[in-house]
Amino acid sequence: LFWRLSLLSVLLESASSTSEASSSAASIQWSCCRLFYEPVTTPCGHTFCLKCLERCLDHNAKCPLCKDGLSQCLASRKYSKNVIMEELIAKFLPEELKERRRLYEEEMEELSNLNKNVPIFVCTMAYPTVPCPLHIFEPCYRLMIRRCIETGTRQFGMCLGDPVKG
Repeated sequence: LFWRLSLLSVLLESASSTSEASSSAASIQWSCCRLFYEPVTTPCGHTFCLKCLERCLDHNAKCPLCKDGLSQCLASRKYSKNVIMEELIAKFLPEELKERRRLYEEEMEELSNLNKNVPIFVCTMAYPTVPCPLHIFEPCYRLMIRRCIETGTRQFGMCLGDPVKG
């Protein structure tokens, strides 16, 4: 595995126009401690897994590496898919990619199992059939709503917070 990752790093360096961008791209592979899955590149030139970048942007609308503003990218939710990176990984690391895909699918399956865990949104009073606008500003709730949409369940529970117990 190590020599394959080294080979991928060398290929990235030779394919890139600047050594700075290539060394950043090669080192980012370990940002989530996994192989890139659905790699996307930010306007500032850094590459991340799509889900890892979305998770980082839940907390801060800046690039996790260089801290450039990504608010425009965040608002449009249109990310630049890194096709070259995806093809290199598929060509030189097919087994690792297969394992990474399997892990991702397992995570999505576990998240969509509403018999095991139902996401709960703590908010103000809500009544059945009455529209209740959700103002999602905390990272944990952004993640929860995004996972509900991604897994296809589109379901979550709502409860009123207890002012005494918190």
